[in-house]
Amino acid sequence: MAKPATKSIAASSIKSLGGAAPTFDLPVTIARRDGTNAVITLQAKGMRKSEWAALRDEHLKVLREVDKPMEGDFSFAALVGERAKEALSVVLKGAAGWDLDDDFTTENLAELEDVIPGSVQAMLVALDSALFHGRLGN
Repeated sequence: MAKPATKSIAASSIKSLGGAAPTFDLPVTIARRDGTNAVITLQAKGMRKSEWAALRDEHLKVLREVDKPMEGDFSFAALVGERAKEALSVVLKGAAGWDLDDDFTTENLAELEDVIPGSVQAMLVALDSALFHGRLGN
């Protein structure tokens, strides 16, 4: 009885796979306050797992700084603004664009987050899932 053929990749070709998909479509489902979902497709950058991990570590370092007690009067706006700014920069480093009519900019990402809270976090979760685990979709 013959063994079934399996698809495999020669070890010598693994290094060349890093650039196989410079970008890829990544659907992001964002829960809206009314219980419906919005779906945006990011053009995610096909970076190495180690590259994405380094970007996320930088983000974590900044979050730890932001989480320190604030001096002076407490402000939700200042706290949310600092966290949002750093998260927006990580999304912009992990994606090259989106399928919305508006340009893929810091300002437009901030506007989306202001209108649909949780948008940026949903994008980060989708990027983490794709770049850390290779999961696209379910």
